[in-house]
Amino acid sequence: MKKIFMLILALTLLLTFSLMMFSCDTKENESDATSQSSTQSSTQDSTGGSTDSSVEQGPNYYYIYLVDAFGESFENVADVEVFKDGVSVGESAVRRGAARFELEKGEYTFILKNLEGEYYYNESACILSSDSNEATVTIYPYADVSDKQQLWVPNGEGDHIPYDAVSVGEGGVYVTIDRAEGTYFIFTPTRGGIYKISYESSRSITFGYYGAPHNVLSSCPIEVVDKAFQIEVKDDGVNTGSGGTTQIVIGMSSKAVKNCVLKIERIGNASVDLPWVDVTAEKGATKADNYINSEFVDFDIKDASLKAVYNEKDGYYHLNTADGPIIYVRISTAKIKSQSDAETVYMYLPSFIKMCETDRLGKVFYDESGSIILKESYNDMFYEYDALSGTSGLYPLNEQLATAIKNIGEYRGWFDLDSELHIFGDEKNFVVKENAWLFACVYENQCAKGTDAAPAVATPTTDNSTTYAVLVKGTEYA
Repeated sequence: MKKIFMLILALTLLLTFSLMMFSCDTKENESDATSQSSTQSSTQDSTGGSTDSSVEQGPNYYYIYLVDAFGESFENVADVEVFKDGVSVGESAVRRGAARFELEKGEYTFILKNLEGEYYYNESACILSSDSNEATVTIYPYADVSDKQQLWVPNGEGDHIPYDAVSVGEGGVYVTIDRAEGTYFIFTPTRGGIYKISYESSRSITFGYYGAPHNVLSSCPIEVVDKAFQIEVKDDGVNTGSGGTTQIVIGMSSKAVKNCVLKIERIGNASVDLPWVDVTAEKGATKADNYINSEFVDFDIKDASLKAVYNEKDGYYHLNTADGPIIYVRISTAKIKSQSDAETVYMYLPSFIKMCETDRLGKVFYDESGSIILKESYNDMFYEYDALSGTSGLYPLNEQLATAIKNIGEYRGWFDLDSELHIFGDEKNFVVKENAWLFACVYENQCAKGTDAAPAVATPTTDNSTTYAVLVKGTEYA
């Protein structure tokens, strides 16, 4: 009985296996037939048979992307309207810098609408075509011409005249250039780093770095390559304290170009450097007398017969001899060539205090290998001497002030008559080199009072709330 059961089980398993094999063969034959049919159909299409063209002729998605100067999504509110042959075919809101349209393949143009603020974009780039289903448009805000800062620009006659420069920040802006006189912009970094400053225009523009607000250069000392230059701003050169903050003057001029894009991009970190050492007024410095009723004469740096002589007994510099009239430094006043309600023209530079408000006045010291060993900042020192100068804005020229002025001038090239950095304009050929550092000095006219030889006395005037109480020979006032 047991043998019969085992035989029946074996036959059942054999029958089941045979049925499975038959089923697999049938499916393979059907698959081969289907594949052959598909191949034949494909061959027929490629040799002239009809094809299904609904993919080409049916609806397609077109994408429009709005980006800023550096390729980031433009997040401000905007709408896009698309046209075909001048007829509107659709409008859509921009979300996260993109808009999508479902359109038949073809050629289209589009415009941007309802932008929040004033922006520029290249309208010739607003095209959709059958060759590409997307378009990217770069959006630039117009420079805010109401946000201005005052610069002091050389006029080619040895003077610096005021100029209202438009403030710009990181990013890209659409700017207008004065074709007749050129245009200056001022960039105030909010963080240290290496900055690439460039412009975009199909035509070449005279462009570059032109120094600091209080001493705009007549030419660019930095090489401009491919419409761009780079400049490093140290981390400690960006602050709101007494050290001032770095400001960069950008100049642009062209007889042919009226508008272009100005771009400012931070491309790296500033190199690690030594911190600035803040120099303060020397111990024992006393408050100066109030000289508002005295008569003073400018130290003429073009007169070779004049010299400054240091008196070790009183610690001050005197005119020509150790017992001559004391020489004073203009701390919060400056030598003015002319002044009117509209403008004030400085002879060389604004006052030390005015410069301290926007810049760090100091010097970097190097060893023989070129490594930095010391960085001195004199802003705090000038502020302290200003507090001691009283209403006159003058302080007797001591050794500390003399050293500071020489150091700053040497570091910035103020007194280098062979470079473009000097501050004397067309007067450079007449300046006595040894006396150049005394450009901001005066001395009291002790012997001329009450005589016909008294120097011309002018009425004290004000400039930006700073009282110019010092009466200076040869200075013109409105």
